[in-house]
Amino acid sequence: MSQLTAYTNLQQRFCTIAAYDERIVGLLRGGSGSAGQSNEWSDIDVFFFLQDSETEIFQYTWENWARQAGQLLLIYRPYRQAASAWNIFHASPVPIRVDARFIAESEMDSILEWSNHPRTIEDILWLDKTGGRLRGYVEQLVQQVYLLTSPHTLEIFEQYTGKLWYFLHTAYCKLMQGQEWYARVSFHRVVLDSLMALLKLEEGSIEDWRQTSFPEKYIEHVLSPKRLEQLRACIPAQSAEQLKHAMIFTAKLALEVCDNLAVQHQWNWHRKAAEEILHMLLMGHTS
Repeated sequence: MSQLTAYTNLQQRFCTIAAYDERIVGLLRGGSGSAGQSNEWSDIDVFFFLQDSETEIFQYTWENWARQAGQLLLIYRPYRQAASAWNIFHASPVPIRVDARFIAESEMDSILEWSNHPRTIEDILWLDKTGGRLRGYVEQLVQQVYLLTSPHTLEIFEQYTGKLWYFLHTAYCKLMQGQEWYARVSFHRVVLDSLMALLKLEEGSIEDWRQTSFPEKYIEHVLSPKRLEQLRACIPAQSAEQLKHAMIFTAKLALEVCDNLAVQHQWNWHRKAAEEILHMLLMGHTS
């Protein structure tokens, strides 16, 4: 069996089982699948719309339901949230990730706030047992055009510039204190993540990561070859000295990107803090 066949079969089993479960009033697909961009390496993002009275019990008995669909290898509850379950199902040749989210029927209109960009109703709507109400919301979502407005971009800019420079300072100080692994994790998880958000903002591309906080998504398809090359220079190698060099490259690139965004949108930003942090890195000591 090909991976694509296994992927399609698992989706179909979800729909078939849900169709006969009275607690489930609808299924929507999210993620790359809702934009018609999924392939055999994609995960499956599925939203379960449930009768209000059954929502809580369904969340806590999710494992029983999921095992009907296939061989369940793993369940992870992100941040211990009952409303989500991230799963891995057996498939051949490659296991398949399924991110399930559970929403009460009375909160169905919340999908209008999603940042998904479905191309068609069929890309996102798997099952509707609400007499067409769910489909109606999906139709509105498909027709919506998300506008990148100044308040949105300013909010993102302020959030990620503050986070980038604060944690770059933190990572360097931890490195100088001999806590290299702390420094590396902070640098990778926070600093580079924030840098990629600002790079995508520079390109005017914020799509669904604005809510899910995954700015690295599709970044290879968004950035120019020059920016991608600069970003690669920010990847640290093994030694502590090489990590310092990566921090310097990151600070220089971040300063350039922040300046570009500030000029483009006529924003003020904490450039003085960035300058002093870059100076700290170049001098090799804290002040």
